[in-house]
Order: sequence, then C-alpha cells, then structure tokens
Amino acid sequence: MINDSKLIDKFSFLVVTVYLTLTVFSSPIKFYLEVKNISWLYYVKDLALLLILLIYIVKVFITNKILYKGLVLISVLIISVLVSIFYLNNYIQPLFGIRVFLPLFCGIIIAPHFFLNLEKYIKFCTFLLVIIITGVIVNNFVVYPWEFLDLINLGGIEIDISREWTTGGVRRLAGFSGDSATASVFILVLYLLVLTYSDNFKFKVGLFILSLYGIILTTNKSAILVIVIITFIHLFYKVFKSEYIKSIAIASFLLMIMLPLMGSSLISKSLFNTENGVRLYSLQDRIYNHWPETLELIKNDGSVIFGRGIGGIGTSQAYFENDKRLAGDNLFLFVYANFGAIGFVLLIWLMYRTIMLKISTVHNYYAFLFVSMLFTAGITTSLFEISIVNLFLGIIVGNRYK
Repeated sequence: MINDSKLIDKFSFLVVTVYLTLTVFSSPIKFYLEVKNISWLYYVKDLALLLILLIYIVKVFITNKILYKGLVLISVLIISVLVSIFYLNNYIQPLFGIRVFLPLFCGIIIAPHFFLNLEKYIKFCTFLLVIIITGVIVNNFVVYPWEFLDLINLGGIEIDISREWTTGGVRRLAGFSGDSATASVFILVLYLLVLTYSDNFKFKVGLFILSLYGIILTTNKSAILVIVIITFIHLFYKVFKSEYIKSIAIASFLLMIMLPLMGSSLISKSLFNTENGVRLYSLQDRIYNHWPETLELIKNDGSVIFGRGIGGIGTSQAYFENDKRLAGDNLFLFVYANFGAIGFVLLIWLMYRTIMLKISTVHNYYAFLFVSMLFTAGITTSLFEISIVNLFLGIIVGNRYK
C-alpha cells in the first residue's frame, strides 16, 4: 500500500476532509455554483478520489505490491461494466455507476492512514455532524434558497440540487444535503463513528439526543429505527460484553434478503389494512410493488446471474433510462442489480467476516457496528448510493478484513 509517510497522511486527510465537506454542503455549494454558471466545478471533488487511485496504481507498478482486496473488487467492477454495456447498450451509464462506488475503492486505499490519524478524523467528523444537524434544525424554521432550484444542467444532463418534498403534509427537511434521506444517513454514519470512539458517557447521551432529533426532523422512519437499534446494541454490549449481540446483525442480513424475495408471499396485505397501514404505506409499497418490479427489471432487462451491470439501477437510470428508473430501496437488490450473483457472494463474505470479528477490540467493534447499521438500514434503503457510506465501508474493509 501507500507508504505511511507524513506527506501521504496529510494528503489523505486533506482529500477526505475536502470531499466530506463538499458532500455535506452539496446543496448550497451547487446552488452558488449554478448561480455563477459553473456548476460543473462541484464535481471536481471526484477528481481528488481519482488522484488517490492513480497514486496507488503508480505505486503498484513501482513496488510490484498489490492490495488483493482491491484486485478482487476491480475484477468484479470490470465484469459489471461489461455486463452493463451488453444489457444497457450504453457506454456512459456505467461511468455514473462507477462514480457511485469510487469512494469505496479510495476508502480501502486510505484505510491505514485513517486509523493512524484517527483522533484528527474524529474531531473533524464530530464538527461535521454538528453542522449537519444544525442545518436540519434551522431548516425547520427557514426555507433555504436552494430548495427552490431542483435541477442543474450539466452537459445536457439534469442533476438534482435539492429535493423539497413532504409526507402527510410534513416537510422532509434536508438541511444542507440534497434530500432528507441523505441527511439522515450522514447523521447515522458520523454518529456511529463518534459514538464508538468516545469514552464520555454524558457526551454520548447528548450526541444521541441531538442526532435522534435531527433524524426525526428528516422524517426518515428507517433511520430513526436504525439509530435506536444501533444505540441499543452499543449499550447492551457495553453492559454485558456479550457477543450474542451479533445475532441482531445476522437477523438484519437475513431480513434484507428475504423481504424483497419472499415478502409479498409471506406477509398478508391485511397487516396493512389498519390505522398502522397509513404509517407503513412505504413499506407496503416496497413489498408489493417496488421490490417485485425491481426483480422483474433484472430478469427481463438483465440477467438473473449477472444482474444489469453497474449503473443498471438507481440514480444512473434517471439520466439514461428514466422510463425504467427504480431506486431498489434495498441494499441486497441494489447490489444484485449492479453485480448479480457475484455481488450476493460479496455480501455473504462481508457478513461472515463481520461475525468472525472479535469485537473486544475497538476497531473490530466499530466495524461490527457499522456493518450492522449497513444491513439494518439496508432493508429499506439503497445505502450504496450515498457516498459517505461507501467511503467508510472502504475504510473498514481496508483495515479490518485482512
């Protein structure tokens, strides 16, 4: 890997902090750049990640040492691109899909530098977390100017700046993020990092209350449930030191796969024909409509073995095949659509390696909590479309899963 020199450490820290800052403040930055008619400049941040990859590739040629996890993922990526070109008949759409997973590869590469400078990263992420929550809270009283500008035009492709939407007449607040779901996931990911490495109980309690309130304002029911579950796991383990807590991660993993595959057959519609049915409408829609439609799309416009290829589902579709656009709204389906059976195998590998971790060490414990969050939230969310998730998963895989 990249030499653990002070220069590389500083460069990695600079890239990560700039990338996260631009991502967290995406809506106001895009808005300002659009006003100046230079909206394309925002996406220069992705070039910083490409630069990290380039440095790593150069080092591989110089030292003849390669990170085999990276080699496996690159092989999977190449196969997925070929599948995408074959089924989508499009050479540009796969590039949008690659961009989604770019932070994952960079996370794997910079993992050693992240943990060598952990204290600096935690301080920075704590600052970002407070900023994100503050942005959402202020949004409860103020309508930001970028909420009125939904799209920017980039090379003939319309891209979202911010989505203003409501649920049951209640505004779904996004703060500085592109949408409320993204804001809630940002809070979850950063909260989890700070929670794991902080030893101050009072600080943790305050952090939980503040983070929960911020997520409640986004009205993301899945994220509300996930932060409660993850905090419960954390408290349970700290009190009892029992690795039986891993059973929650296993249960989440199984639900993430079984619900989209068999939910419409196993769950009676009568469950939703109550007052609770209104509150659970989004889940009902996923079980009986969205998930079956996603599976049909993969079957009819892709392959049950190879999926549709990278970029074959989610945001990438909005730019090239909007008439077939489906979000997936499930981590397993999103991975399956992009990578087929190979992606399913990688998810099983991730689950297995996580369960085998000895969580008595803090870094392993963080990896376990993160993957538990990933699979729990992944039951109803395509988390891999959110860059911060890919970045931190890459950091964990690069450091913990040797």
